[in-house]
Amino acid sequence: MNSELRKLLAEIDPSLTEGDGAWQRVAVIRNREHVPSRASALSGARLGFKLLIADRRGEPRWIGRCASPLERAGGCSGDRLAVLSRDRVAGMHVPETRVARSANLLLVATAYVGSRSLRTLSDRLTPTEWQPRMLDVIEVAHVVMSRAAALNPPLLDALVPAEQEQRLERDLTLIEASIDERALVAALRPFLARHAELPFAVQHGDLWAENVIWHAGRWWLIDFDECGEFHNPLHDVFHLLSATPRKVNAGSWFGLVPGEEPDQWARARYAVLRAQVDRLGTDDALVGVAFLVYLVRLVGLRLRPPIQGLFTSRLVAALTRASAFLSGGGSLERLIPLR
Repeated sequence: MNSELRKLLAEIDPSLTEGDGAWQRVAVIRNREHVPSRASALSGARLGFKLLIADRRGEPRWIGRCASPLERAGGCSGDRLAVLSRDRVAGMHVPETRVARSANLLLVATAYVGSRSLRTLSDRLTPTEWQPRMLDVIEVAHVVMSRAAALNPPLLDALVPAEQEQRLERDLTLIEASIDERALVAALRPFLARHAELPFAVQHGDLWAENVIWHAGRWWLIDFDECGEFHNPLHDVFHLLSATPRKVNAGSWFGLVPGEEPDQWARARYAVLRAQVDRLGTDDALVGVAFLVYLVRLVGLRLRPPIQGLFTSRLVAALTRASAFLSGGGSLERLIPLR
């Protein structure tokens, strides 16, 4: 094992220094390039990989993410996530996080809280059982992100219309240039004109069902790498509904399709979304704007490294479908018919 990585691991978990055999408790679980060896220049480590660190009994204790210390200064990762995990309120739902760094490496380790994800649990629920659990998760996310904003004031820097305008324009330009969708972008621009009216709020950013874990009688949120990237107040809700439950996600990205008669699952989704819209006190047209902003910003993210191309075709298909509905005379109020 690379000596620099070994030193950082010992900072995270001092028990790893208790004999040579202790290092056998560290395993690579996802590797984008290669594990840095003594002979390497650590170039692979800078691309990032994940580690599983077990305790003395061989049970999972930490999930570690190793990357360049220059990878990202913003968001809610690293030191900011460690602060959030120690907060009296947020720490009830954010696993303990420890950070160690050197000149070449950054290691962020998060306590392992099990594998009973919301996605796995949802597959066994009826719509009636699923709906209140979704509302619980969204409430947890609201509490955690409110604390994240309070503890990390820089996350609020983007909550100004000019910054939101700049980010949206950047992603629209990227869509035009990267996938040659000039007609699509031109058709969407008039419907995006009201986006500055959205009541911006800090979002988790990647709140989908695999990043919500049930453990010790409560919900835990993990993977905050995209926290601070999005400030659309319905981004997390749209993202959570986009892949939950798996059984009703085969036909579209979001699963709430204009002009189609909702089934029992769709009605449950509408009810979850409607509760959040009523909480915001916004009108139905702005919900349509929020959905378009969600898709545009997410496509833009998927067109940028290091996750370039991930789910892009499905997202573009959803955006094209929404654009066709609006261009064909549909209204923003009916893009997602909540009433």
